[in-house]
Amino acid sequence: MTRRLVALAVLLAGLALPALAGPALAADDELIVDEVRTDQFPKVTVRFSINPIQGRAPTHLALHDIFIVNDGILESPLEAHTVGKVPTRGPGQYQVTWYSSTPAAAGATVTGRLAISINARPEIATGFIFTRPLPRQAEAPREEAPVASALVPVQRPNPGTINQPLASSVAAIFAGTAFLVIVGGLIAHARWRRGQDRLAMWVGRSTEHRQRSAAEASPSRRSLTVPPIVQFFGKVGAKVVPSAQAERMRRNLILAGRPTSQQYTRFVATKAGLAFGLFMVGFWLMVGLAPFGTTMLLSSTMGIIGFVLPSIMLGRAMKKRQQLMRKALPDALDLITIGVSAGLAFDGALGEIIEKWDNDLSHEFATMLGELRMGAGRRQALLNLADRTQVDEIQLMVSQLIQADELGMSLTDTLLTLADQMRLRRRQHAEELAHKAAVKMLIPLVFLIFPALFIVILGPAAADMIGFVKGGP
Repeated sequence: MTRRLVALAVLLAGLALPALAGPALAADDELIVDEVRTDQFPKVTVRFSINPIQGRAPTHLALHDIFIVNDGILESPLEAHTVGKVPTRGPGQYQVTWYSSTPAAAGATVTGRLAISINARPEIATGFIFTRPLPRQAEAPREEAPVASALVPVQRPNPGTINQPLASSVAAIFAGTAFLVIVGGLIAHARWRRGQDRLAMWVGRSTEHRQRSAAEASPSRRSLTVPPIVQFFGKVGAKVVPSAQAERMRRNLILAGRPTSQQYTRFVATKAGLAFGLFMVGFWLMVGLAPFGTTMLLSSTMGIIGFVLPSIMLGRAMKKRQQLMRKALPDALDLITIGVSAGLAFDGALGEIIEKWDNDLSHEFATMLGELRMGAGRRQALLNLADRTQVDEIQLMVSQLIQADELGMSLTDTLLTLADQMRLRRRQHAEELAHKAAVKMLIPLVFLIFPALFIVILGPAAADMIGFVKGGP
């Protein structure tokens, strides 16, 4: 405190000297004021240089090393720092800022004195002056003269150019309309042919021919016919599908309970028709919104999806049918055991199940019973049953029945043992599915339920946590 009072006295004494005139009135050669800035008044900034007579300029200045008297008032420096590079030799340039509390009016000249006192070095001082700036006033909005709207030249259209998006959209509309017209024409033609055949049957033919045609046109007979549009897409799909894949599809259709060639034709037609339809839909929707390459890529992707989707649905139907047969097999074996114990033959017991039940397993038993009545051996009929179903439990039943038939074992005891084994396997399969369910639940639990819980619990505190991490407590 004593040091500051002494410095204030020295500065006030310096103010009593003759008139000061900025940098030219420096007290000595070591401290020179270079610039005084008042553009942010009352904040005043002074840039000065220290040119030592001997030694080197200080590398930095602390606020307590600087003393400023502004219009007779001792000011407190706000900040001070080195300008440019830190001086290592020769002069050094610095800058100090403070808030002026001068009572001078706007436009008046204000005098001041700057002193630097560093430990173990003599005090140096110089004077400075500045003009208190006038208060700023908001500028009045300038009225802009209305600019006359100039005519903008428009390029003359070239009749030879083609609007590609418009042409593509029109082409897609015509293609889609043509496809719908063709499909509608084929359906109308099929109905017209059916009506003409019916009319010719009742008007221009004999009674015997009409009866034969009516029998052929029964609902069961008509169900075997394939419409022309299905035949067309079936032929197209048969040409696209490779032979190995065609055999695999026929095998899957048999496992799904659709063994006829008509079902294969309908399935291939569905694949080809769905692929073509999705391709046209994708092309129709995207042709005017995206480039031609992107449109073709998207349309081809949709066509491939349409071609693969029926195979996926067929696989799901096949697995569902096998699951239903696996579930119904123990009860069927119990009924066969009861029938055989009551004195029925194996064929008669199968007939009772076929008469009482209407499910996939009873349909397979009906096919096996038909083979037995047509003269096939029991062994071959059982092997055909196992080949048509591809169910592990049915294959086990077939192998044990064939073994019992060859060894002369009691059919009733074999059926009772099979029923117990199938019921045990069904229970074990149910337990296996129950254990798998816990593992399968991890996917929706981790990717759906946990994120929602985190959002609900941590969401309100997320902003505070981020602020704490960035700025600290």
